[in-house]
Amino acid sequence: MLKTNLLLIIFLLSAATIYAAKYLLPNESRIYSFTTTTGKKMMLAEDDDNKYVVYRFGTKDKIELEYYSKATDSPKKFTYYGFFRPVTDGIYGVDENAIHFYIGNFNYTIFDNGYEENQEEGGGSNREAGMHVTDTATKKTTEINANLKTIKGSIHGMWYDERFKQR
Repeated sequence: MLKTNLLLIIFLLSAATIYAAKYLLPNESRIYSFTTTTGKKMMLAEDDDNKYVVYRFGTKDKIELEYYSKATDSPKKFTYYGFFRPVTDGIYGVDENAIHFYIGNFNYTIFDNGYEENQEEGGGSNREAGMHVTDTATKKTTEINANLKTIKGSIHGMWYDERFKQR
């Protein structure tokens, strides 16, 4: 009985590994990732030889959307936007960072923003991260929020990163 249960557990763990979606391949490194508040996964990764950047989104079992090209200009299909202003003399601080790309009529924006008020005046800080998906034909935008505790990697301060177009 114990042997049967042990074999069943090994089989189930093996099946979960085989059928789970591969968001990060062995030849890739994570740039930025998170799980959404609804449990979906978002991964922005790069090939270890800097030949491509890839975006993957979906459930733990299935990648629903993947965007990249293995061409050497692949990173230039992604645009970085950043803005930074420190807290000074009553003016709140801002740290906005976003990666944009287009698939057909849809504009995808991965964002990670921080806002901070002057702590000496009783202010606090706030962080928001996630994605906006905008249908450019209808101008309708869907916001997908990140679970902030699941964020790994960073898109902060990529102003001079040659992998991305700058805006």
